Amino acid sequence: MRVAGAAKLMVAAAVFVLTFCVISQVFEIKMDASLGNLFAQSVLDSATHSTKPPRYKCGISKACPEKHFAFEMASGAANVVGPKICLEDNVLMSEERNAL
Repeated sequence: MRVAGAAKLMVAAAVFVLTFCVISQVFEIKMDASLGNLFAQSVLDSATHSTKPPRYKCGISKACPEKHFAFEMASGAANVVGPKICLEDNVLMSEERNAL
């Protein structure tokens, strides 16, 4: 009876360690830092972290790769919102400009 209990304990420990290893690989957790360094680093990160999202050319959601142009075109909405064309942060056509 004691052998079965020890075997169950060993299996549970192995499953726990295996689960921890898989989770640390999936979430890319680095284990080379001590607990004190982790707390100090999190305080520094929160102090330097800006609350404003980065601004990219033409207001697009992510930066363009090298040798590519930032381009946005919006067709507008009936008579309410006019069309807009933006290329490399230069507005070529908009409701305010009303021309090409």
